Amino acid sequence: MDALIEKELLRIDIESAKGIMVLGIPNELSQVIINLLKNAKDAFVCNSILIREIHIRVKKEEKCVHIEIKDNAGGIKEKDIYKIFEPYFTTKHASQGTGLGLFMSKMICEQGFNASLDVKSKKNTSTFYIKIPLEEKNGQ
Repeated sequence: MDALIEKELLRIDIESAKGIMVLGIPNELSQVIINLLKNAKDAFVCNSILIREIHIRVKKEEKCVHIEIKDNAGGIKEKDIYKIFEPYFTTKHASQGTGLGLFMSKMICEQGFNASLDVKSKKNTSTFYIKIPLEEKNGQ
């Protein structure tokens, strides 16, 4: 009997964002990113995805930093996509999730960084977008 082989790929592109600093509590932004990665991991397992890919891209455009986290974990159902940031909404079994992770992540982005957290899902992929405005320095 052949064993199933899982393949994982994590691609990170930060070339255009080197040296950029955002104003806020670093642990909070880390928590948002960790939550998005954990949700992708859970979806990989739930949807029995064998070739797992996560792409993280950080780039600076105009006066904002954009962080995109894209996975191929099966996508988000159209009926759920409008609810995923609501408190206590979860697609996981009650023993696996509280439905607070994405709600808290959105609150951290909005209140801690004056940022936005959005999502798009299509063809078995989900992409989360974090847009953080950069502080302008005096005279610039």
